[in-house]
Order: sequence, then structure tokens, then C-alpha cells
Amino acid sequence: MIDDAELQAAVAAQFLALSGLLSTASDATWDTESLCAGWRVREVVAHMTMPVRYSEGEFIAELERCGYDFTFLSNEIASKDAELPTTQLVADLGSDVLHHWTPPGGGYHGALNHAVIHGLDVTVPVGETRIVSDDCNPGST
Repeated sequence: MIDDAELQAAVAAQFLALSGLLSTASDATWDTESLCAGWRVREVVAHMTMPVRYSEGEFIAELERCGYDFTFLSNEIASKDAELPTTQLVADLGSDVLHHWTPPGGGYHGALNHAVIHGLDVTVPVGETRIVSDDCNPGST
């Protein structure tokens, strides 16, 4: 069975690989429509990196303000934070805070799902379907 330390390392590897890919991306790449309806690459990355910019308390306050509508809040924050400099969004992908974040009730399994799925939402439309090799994944031989 894979333990939390291995899962956390896999989460970090996913975010770091995406950071590396996007660190030299053009504005056209950042503005590419993602697999998330209505979001470009920049909105997906802004969404993925919310835990770096919002403390748990700030997030809960924003969620309460939105009537606990997570979809509405996600869209609002993604839209607003997508306007941040891409250098900041890339730096946020490399943040230790993000690499140790877990979604409420999801643990590192949930964090890995989040990183992989949204990573694919970004990479598939820009022609990069695999950003982390097997030797960076837990349990690989």
C-alpha cells in the first residue's frame, strides 16, 4: 500500500512538472482553452493554486459569502486570479504550501487526483499528454 509520504511526493512531482512546462509557455499557451468548460490554461492554474494564496480561514469566509456554492466561488477566484502574472502562477505551482495541501476529507489521494486531473485539463489541449515519468510516481518499479 502506498503511504502518505509517497503520495505527497507524487503530488509535488505533478505540480513541479506542470510548473516546469509552463515556466516557458507563451501567452498563447496560457490563453489556450482548457478541458474545463469556460476556463483557459490560466484559469485552471489559478484554481489549482488557490491554497497558496488563500488561507483556510480566508477560503471559508469567501465560501460563506458565496452561499457555500463552491462552483460559483471557484469560477470567481479562477477568473480574478487568472489575471495574476504568469510568473506568479508558475511560482505558486512550485510552492511547498501547494505540495502539502490536501482537500477537505480527501487527503493526499484527493490532492493527487486534483493535480493529475487538472494537469490533464491543461496539458492535453496544449499537446503535452504526459508530464511526469513513471520513476516519479509512487509504487513504480
